[in-house]
Amino acid sequence: MNIDIIDNAIDEKDFGTLESVISNVSFPWYLQYYLNNKNEFSHLILDDGKVLSDYYNFTKPILDIIKAKHLVRIKVNLYNKTHQIEEPKSSVDYTNMDTSIFYLNTNNGYTNFGEKKVESVKNRLITFNSNTKHSDSTCTDMLYRVLIKINYTK
Repeated sequence: MNIDIIDNAIDEKDFGTLESVISNVSFPWYLQYYLNNKNEFSHLILDDGKVLSDYYNFTKPILDIIKAKHLVRIKVNLYNKTHQIEEPKSSVDYTNMDTSIFYLNTNNGYTNFGEKKVESVKNRLITFNSNTKHSDSTCTDMLYRVLIKINYTK
């Protein structure tokens, strides 16, 4: 299993802008049914290669790093704080492409790959083959955990 990790992935100014936009009270969150019978909030920026959100341009600094040939999905996920860390069953996003996850805040949550856990650290970008089973946890030490998940081909 190959997981590429880039810390301090985007410029501090770009990170500050992205963080302030997504954490702003006016950012539109949509309730989703979470895999472990909890609720999560998400914002679908792009799906099936079609831009669905006015917030697309704020993801450009991340997209410049991953150099996608074809974007399939960009989704912002917010997991509320829980009393204990909760983690749904592992799943696969897509087949025959790549997934990148960009963490917007540091907390004790993580992405679990079975034999390896990657900690949620702000401005960290991880990339792996979308065939890789993984799950994203909640956190217990912050009010929420926020990440941007991007599925694409190179």
